[in-house]
Amino acid sequence: MNLSNRLSPKISVLLSGLVGGVLLFGCAAGSHLSSSPMSERGAPTAESASGSASDAKVAAEVPKVRPQLIKNASLEMTVASVENAQKTVSTIVQTQQGDVLELQDQTPQTERDHHTLSMQLRIPQERLDAALDALAALGTVQERSITAEDVSTQLIDLSARLRNLRKTEQTLLGIMERSGSVGDVLKVAQEVSRTREQIEQIAAQVSHLNNQVAYSTITLQLVEATATNRSGQPLGLQFGETWKRATTSVSSLTVSLLKLGLWLIAYTPYLLILVGIGVLLYRRKHRQMAISTQPTLSDAGNSSSEK
Repeated sequence: MNLSNRLSPKISVLLSGLVGGVLLFGCAAGSHLSSSPMSERGAPTAESASGSASDAKVAAEVPKVRPQLIKNASLEMTVASVENAQKTVSTIVQTQQGDVLELQDQTPQTERDHHTLSMQLRIPQERLDAALDALAALGTVQERSITAEDVSTQLIDLSARLRNLRKTEQTLLGIMERSGSVGDVLKVAQEVSRTREQIEQIAAQVSHLNNQVAYSTITLQLVEATATNRSGQPLGLQFGETWKRATTSVSSLTVSLLKLGLWLIAYTPYLLILVGIGVLLYRRKHRQMAISTQPTLSDAGNSSSEK
């Protein structure tokens, strides 16, 4: 019991100091990565001037880190035949070790419409320029653009936080192995669970950014240069298309009528009630008219008898 009382405040203080130190160290690492190497901006002092030569030498020896860029491209072009261009695009994507993420084929509905095809491609970033050049050779380029986003600072900051959290996890696991009360063990277990959750979240962010850096997205839109000429089609093909449209229209009308019949059947009780009310009102009105015309007929009979 005495050992538990002495160990509990120690572990609480150790956990508080450990979590506070990790937070302070993570903030300091992020600010250090984004800050300038000079403490103040202005004219260099004598000490900085004396050390400029050595700093330049050290900077020359340090290898340059390649910026981590997320690149996305957009390409809009007209082609002679969308169908043939689509087959070529699939070949280019396979050659460049990419994938087709999305495809939307919009076939023309009238003679004035153009056949269009929209595709979203996933290409390794080092093969992006080669893929764009190969795609541009399919037709006439109307618009071509490339956007890039530098995520180097985000990756460095997330990696530093991930390393600190993993060190914290190892320290907490070491504390759990020590003897102590059940309450102390539960507190440490909660901190371990919280730290692991943060590690998984940051690791997922790092993986997502690395995936976006490794693979670029190309939004491709192909438009057929000339509209579909339906008047030049063979007569038999035109008759076939007309018959197909006619049968489709008849089938849709039949389905609509059947649906209407089902609705009428479902509402039959209400319709019968309305019809019954209408019949009653009609009979009542007819009776009132008959009653109102009876005195007129009797008066007419009396007048004729007097004569």
